[in-house]
Amino acid sequence: MEMRALCASHLSGFSSLFRGTLCIPRTQLTFPEKLFFCQAKLALSSGNGSINSIVVPPTLLAAEKEEVKSVLSLFLKKQGLSKVVAAKTVTKSDLFIDHLVSRLHSVHKSWYLVGRELTTLEIRDTLIPYIDSLLVEHGNVVNLVENFPNTPVKDKPAASVSQHLSTPDSKKPKGVSNAPVKEKAAASVSQSFSAPLDSKKPKVVSNGPSEKTPATSVSQSGSALDSKKPKSVSRMIEIGTVGDLRPQFLYLLELGMDLEQIKVITRRCPDFGYCSLEGKIKPLVEFLLDLGVPKSDIPKILIQRPSLCSVSLSENLIPTMMFLEDLGVDKDQWAKVIYRFPGLLTHSRQKFQAIVDFLYELGLSSESIGKILTRWPKIVGYSVEENLRPTVEYFRSLGVDVSILLRKSPLTLGHSIEGNLKPVTDFFLAKGYSVEEIRTMISRYAALYTCSLTENLIPKWEFFLTMGYEKSELVKFPQYFSYSLEQRIRPRYVLVKESGVKMLPTQMLSLSGCDFEKVLKMKILKMVTTT
Repeated sequence: MEMRALCASHLSGFSSLFRGTLCIPRTQLTFPEKLFFCQAKLALSSGNGSINSIVVPPTLLAAEKEEVKSVLSLFLKKQGLSKVVAAKTVTKSDLFIDHLVSRLHSVHKSWYLVGRELTTLEIRDTLIPYIDSLLVEHGNVVNLVENFPNTPVKDKPAASVSQHLSTPDSKKPKGVSNAPVKEKAAASVSQSFSAPLDSKKPKVVSNGPSEKTPATSVSQSGSALDSKKPKSVSRMIEIGTVGDLRPQFLYLLELGMDLEQIKVITRRCPDFGYCSLEGKIKPLVEFLLDLGVPKSDIPKILIQRPSLCSVSLSENLIPTMMFLEDLGVDKDQWAKVIYRFPGLLTHSRQKFQAIVDFLYELGLSSESIGKILTRWPKIVGYSVEENLRPTVEYFRSLGVDVSILLRKSPLTLGHSIEGNLKPVTDFFLAKGYSVEEIRTMISRYAALYTCSLTENLIPKWEFFLTMGYEKSELVKFPQYFSYSLEQRIRPRYVLVKESGVKMLPTQMLSLSGCDFEKVLKMKILKMVTTT
């Protein structure tokens, strides 16, 4: 009821946005915002140039882009790039990412015609070999993805923002104040635009202002979006007709973003630069604030999923949230849910239902499913057949009750079998533990397999060997691996050793600081009085 009341208040506010005269340029076409209408010429299948219509929801298109970014990041890291460098390269590769999305549409056009969604594995298997072939042909992978499709050509600088910001107050229009955010904008923008904006991007020639339309062609989507990306970034920082920075730009600065973050958003989602402040961006931000999202969290949400601003609140986001509440998502936890996984609201209902049906198949109750979706909403982003089911079967091969595991630590299902799960199992087997003992450890500490092998398990195991305990103590108390080595395990063990008393790991680590001191003093006193 609370969600519906909140929805009603926002929906009533939207009606006022459309009162009065609406001026539409002659070149602007309007389409239903629910659909991303694509047309692809299927020359391979028809040979006569006939056109087949493909309907791709905008939420699916946004999700595909995120999947493609993950695949590209994985590919770059496999080429030897660090995680940080790979992430920076991906943020500069929007033209290449759009090309890869178009590649998916081209290769699997028959699937799109029947409305079939690609799984993560299918996207990966389609793109990795293709990127490999491009790498062989062009050489340097970073230059390839950042400069795609052409050699970079420097643009002329945008309108001189630094000159504008130095304009005397007396020449500014009424209503423009010297607020701290504008001082911040002046410092940030003037430093950033000493060189042309997006000088690494190819030049784009346009016959006029580009308008946002929800309809585009699969065969033309690459060129249409490519032309919007550099203009979208520059549009955000250009000087307005009244001699002030664009209101979208200032509003994002007020939210706590810096220039680089704004550029990242507009590169990831070119339509963002064309979104109305009053009609799209502000209503979304105010809606998130009403849900309890702290203002400080808004930038991260927009950076991770800027396409949220392009999705209708009344027709998409709110109905999706109500649908998820019916599936058991805690309506009082929306702020945390959206912060954990902003992309949740961009998935289709079919995707949600597939995940829920799978969880029911595992024997989970509707209450447990609701808690899982609330605690780990990112589960919606995984493919049932390619990710979740194989992981479930792996844990079942160890004799683990998967329904209990999911209730205690749903995040465990998000880890790669080959990259994370098997190495952890092999680690404990190599240390002399049996499969039965490993199963017991998982039952007592469900998050065991979410621990990093190199950063957690190995260093803590090596320190455990110096403590003189039997290795069976870890079967009794696998939570040992959940504590910080430097802040808890090592300091407390040093105190116990120096005092000359004996204390089991479970007692030494699980007690609070005050209780640990009390127990330690009691043991020391007992040892003194008995000697």
